[in-house]
Amino acid sequence: MQEQIKTAARDPVCGMTVDPDRAAAKFVHDGKTFYFCCQNCATKFAASPEKYLAAASSTPTNSAPVAVAELHGLFGIV
Repeated sequence: MQEQIKTAARDPVCGMTVDPDRAAAKFVHDGKTFYFCCQNCATKFAASPEKYLAAASSTPTNSAPVAVAELHGLFGIV
């Protein structure tokens, strides 16, 4: 029996790690599906996907999106 490996996705708006099977929302842009922690992040992305994709591509991989994601969840910051 082969074990399935789950892949986590990153919410392009807040940087939070999202389980695609449990994502609060998803949005297809240019043929790629993006997953979101909440509907508010999906709404922001849908209004201006290029803004968030440009920011994500210019963010170094060792930056602190996890800290932002923790605040997002702990304090309801949107």
